[in-house]
Amino acid sequence: MDTTSRFEICLNGLPAEGITRHWALDDSFFSALDEQEIEHGNLDATLRVEQKSGTFVFTFDVQGTIQATCDRCLAPMSVPIETQQTLEVKLGETFEDDGELITIPADHPTLDVAWNLYEVIALAIPIYHAHPEGECESTMDDLLRQHNAETAQHDTRWDALKGLFDKDQDNNK
Repeated sequence: MDTTSRFEICLNGLPAEGITRHWALDDSFFSALDEQEIEHGNLDATLRVEQKSGTFVFTFDVQGTIQATCDRCLAPMSVPIETQQTLEVKLGETFEDDGELITIPADHPTLDVAWNLYEVIALAIPIYHAHPEGECESTMDDLLRQHNAETAQHDTRWDALKGLFDKDQDNNK
């Protein structure tokens, strides 16, 4: 990933009150990461870094929208993102990331948070996202209605099973 230093956070000489960084994230941010899950978006991100008890607490606050594929009609749609997540970082000997705590080398106390920002956004995407009812792409919406109407018709294969269930209920009385 070739990001510029605008996403690098140096922990050396961090002021006692911490630091705050703001970014406007657009399509160029996502294309620089070369990931396929999110390719388009327009988000505002804020990062607050504070030192607490020997660790650094990174608080990411992100709002905006990304473009995703509707799970119902497969057309593009806008998905709102509003999330806040924290990450703990400490200085150590070598780089380590166990998912909850990142350790960065004390002799190079700089962390590029571009990937962390991407993960914060990706984790905020709802598992299921679809256009509001009636707003799906019309051709696909018509096909879905036709399919649902066909599958809603009575299937006589279930009548025999229903008869067995009814007979069992009568025997248990």
